[in-house]
Amino acid sequence: MTHRDAPFPRPAPCARCRRARIALAGAVLVLVLVLVASLGLRAATVPHAASAPASSAASAPDMAMVPIAAWPAASAASGVDMRLVYKTVTLPSARRGAPYGPREVVKGGTPPYRYTIDGKLPPGLVLTEDGRLGGLPAENGSFRFVLGVQDAASPSRAAQQAYVLNVYTPMVRPAAAASAASTPTAPPALTSLGVAEAEATADTQAGLPVSYKLTPADQAGLAPEAAAPAAAPASVSALVPADGLPPAVVTEPVPPVVPSPDQLQAVLLSLTDVEYPTRALFVTALEQSRCAYYRVHVTEMALKQQLTVDTQCPPLPPVSAASAPAARKPVATPAAATAVGSLSLREFYDNLLPDALRADIVRAAEKRHPFGEAKPLRLNGAGCGCTPQRVDNEVIGFVPYWLATEAPLAVDFSLFTRLSYMGVVLADSGNWVLPPGWDGQAGGFARETRRHGTRVDLVLYRRDWASLLALPEAQLDGVARNAARNAVVLADTRDGTLQAGLDGLLLPQWRESEYVYDGLTVFFEDSPTQGPQQKAFARFLKLFLQRLVAEMQATGRSYQANIVVPDKLLGDTGAYNFSDLMDVLETAEPRRSSKGVEEGAKVRYRGTTDLTIDFLVLLSEPTGASTMTLRARIDATPNLSGHRRIAFLESVVPIEFHQRGEKAAVLPPQERDQLDRDLAYIKWTYGGIGLWPLPTPGIGSGETVHALLTHNYTAPRGALAGLCEFACPNRLPLRLLFEALVLAEGIGIALYAWNCRVRRIGRRYLLMVWAGALATLVLAFVVFSCDPSLQHWREQNYLLYGLILLLFAAGIYVTFKPRVEAP
Repeated sequence: MTHRDAPFPRPAPCARCRRARIALAGAVLVLVLVLVASLGLRAATVPHAASAPASSAASAPDMAMVPIAAWPAASAASGVDMRLVYKTVTLPSARRGAPYGPREVVKGGTPPYRYTIDGKLPPGLVLTEDGRLGGLPAENGSFRFVLGVQDAASPSRAAQQAYVLNVYTPMVRPAAAASAASTPTAPPALTSLGVAEAEATADTQAGLPVSYKLTPADQAGLAPEAAAPAAAPASVSALVPADGLPPAVVTEPVPPVVPSPDQLQAVLLSLTDVEYPTRALFVTALEQSRCAYYRVHVTEMALKQQLTVDTQCPPLPPVSAASAPAARKPVATPAAATAVGSLSLREFYDNLLPDALRADIVRAAEKRHPFGEAKPLRLNGAGCGCTPQRVDNEVIGFVPYWLATEAPLAVDFSLFTRLSYMGVVLADSGNWVLPPGWDGQAGGFARETRRHGTRVDLVLYRRDWASLLALPEAQLDGVARNAARNAVVLADTRDGTLQAGLDGLLLPQWRESEYVYDGLTVFFEDSPTQGPQQKAFARFLKLFLQRLVAEMQATGRSYQANIVVPDKLLGDTGAYNFSDLMDVLETAEPRRSSKGVEEGAKVRYRGTTDLTIDFLVLLSEPTGASTMTLRARIDATPNLSGHRRIAFLESVVPIEFHQRGEKAAVLPPQERDQLDRDLAYIKWTYGGIGLWPLPTPGIGSGETVHALLTHNYTAPRGALAGLCEFACPNRLPLRLLFEALVLAEGIGIALYAWNCRVRRIGRRYLLMVWAGALATLVLAFVVFSCDPSLQHWREQNYLLYGLILLLFAAGIYVTFKPRVEAP
């Protein structure tokens, strides 16, 4: 063998290199095992709902809802779907000792069904293999359980739902032998119906949400019925032959017909396409619109006649001329004598909106929103970027479920800090009736909202109180406790989308919230304002809010709890009195609360978790006057003083309304200036602003509202605003890429340092390492500049300290590095 054919001698591997390779391989293996274990643990825990700690046996009725067990998803290949019947409606209550059902609770799929019950089924009730629940209840109480069901198909289909089944004993009338003094007089029984009662239509959707919005089509239907053909304002003589009628009839004046179609259109102009969430707000706006038109009309007439006029709404009724005070010049006031064939100012004011016409207008504006017509909500940010992370005011947009269409709803998330999704309806049992897609799994609205840095709250709604408040006091208290527990369980619904699963690959401080909702909004509409029902409602509301705070604190999560309050009901007395509302705030919020009050002044704050309370006040029209009246009412109450008043003001978020028609509308300059003044006053007086419903660009006055919100509530754009508008909503893939690059760079540098074969690659390998390092630095700059979770790092000097420490360590290494390696 020649010298050229001899094999190239391989250097013997050094012991240090061999140990380094073994250590590196072990580290990589441990990292892979940790990642696999974390993914498996997350997949096993995602479907479970958060459980509150169990209470003692003495407080069994207050036991928190049991966690929902994980079940496999239903087979998508099956042509026969399986579902639980009582999914969007409540499970009917049962009477002790009376037959219950059997009620069909499972439909579809392939029988026989197999069940799992997490909780307790009422004794005496059983589930059959064909999907029915029935039996003879043998025990009173409120029984909470989570029903899981699987069918016999392969692969099997599964479903689950949490229920509360109330079992009660009917009240027994006293025996006939009891004395009349000890036996309360029962109301007479209904045995017959009158003609009008028999022909009336029953309200089968009494509890579902209702809003009030007068569209142009509604007005077109009202105009022909609002006014008869206009008659001659002064005399009919011109319409009748001279010899056809006696002179007395010919010269008799005819009173004007009010309102005319044009007058009605002017009165309703400011209400067109403006949606109000309550009947009281719509009626108040209607009355204010009549008053505004009356003032304009009588002022114009007085100027033409060179008279003065009293524009008080409503005007005083006319009085006799003898009792009228003397005036230097004729005055067009209600006290002036009314000529024959004319209207007094009070008659003109009343005829502008007669009771019958007002009832027709309210009936035309009433819009019911059944769950059967609802679609899953889908939102689209359209590259708007994230909402500012550090703002002094909340900007809340209400998103009723009836806004959802097939196309995604465009939302400028850069303006809104929170969205309130409307919502779920309280049933008499304490359960919540759910619209389709409420959990965000179908439309993904929660994930899209959180992607832009905005929070989502679930609205808890109730409108009809007659049946609930008629319950015995003890049973009503049980409903309040059940409703509070169930509400927190709904708020703790976990996000099961793919993007939520990818969060498990991130560092703990980078993971987004795994829950669909960040808080709850309590919206109890049309509550009683007088009599025994008002006291019953006040008791129910107080207990419900107390239990809601306690249930939220038991989970340890961070929540936002909003309480919707009509401005007319906020005061020193009633269900929404200042003392009770302030007590809820001080019970819930910790001393480290974000309210701008000195720590030493928060001696009454008793919260133990990160819980924030806000009061969303529905403003009556005109909103400019309502905001100042609200502030004056808060300042005048003796129940709030000093720092408590400051905390209460910072917790108030007024809610305003705007036009939302089919087409874009430009607000008149006067209305635009008024809205601008309202937003500025609210910004510096209260804790934020709310809009009902969420304004959308290109629909109604959405463009104007967005422009004014931007002017008043948006922070100045920085130099990197354009970059962050892209980076912030897409921070999840950027975070994953950054982690992957850092891991790859670390492995690449370690291989070059400890592996001789890698070092032999030479310059090509070093170029790859430097290219990866440059990409990592660029991505790090983007992430650290735009990621909202790193806001605290950007505001502090942590990065500067880290850079100084790195330079110091590098200097020490260069200084003390041996120049010649030891032999």
